[in-house]
Amino acid sequence: MATKTNIIQWRDLFVIIDDGSLPVDEYARIETIVKMQAQKNAGGLGCLVIIPHGAQPPPTEVRRYLDGMLDRLPMRCLAYLVEGSGFRAAAARAALVGMRVFQRRRYSTKVCSSLDEAITWLLANLGGKDERKGDLPSATKAIVEGRTAAA
Repeated sequence: MATKTNIIQWRDLFVIIDDGSLPVDEYARIETIVKMQAQKNAGGLGCLVIIPHGAQPPPTEVRRYLDGMLDRLPMRCLAYLVEGSGFRAAAARAALVGMRVFQRRRYSTKVCSSLDEAITWLLANLGGKDERKGDLPSATKAIVEGRTAAA
């Protein structure tokens, strides 16, 4: 199965679209790309993980790699966007919130249910609420266009 591009980059923010099917080698590729992005953003990066409707939990070896990757990257904040509604989406959000409680990270994390909520929170954590307010439309547009191009 060919892997399509699952990363979108915008300034000091990177977005990973993860339906649970990404193999470890794809995360290794993403990590290399993000490390290059970090060199241009000395203050650290924000990450948005978009979990699309119908996503499955990744295999154990992928979860382990992802945890290590997030520890190795210069992260300032991480938001999870669980798309969809209903029981399955609510259960996924609850599981992510539960993980936040038990996994203490050096950066802030949040679980969101809308793209606007996620981007607003990330921008506030990356640069202060007032100084990044004007970036919301640009960031949203970059993410929406990136997803469209990757589809």
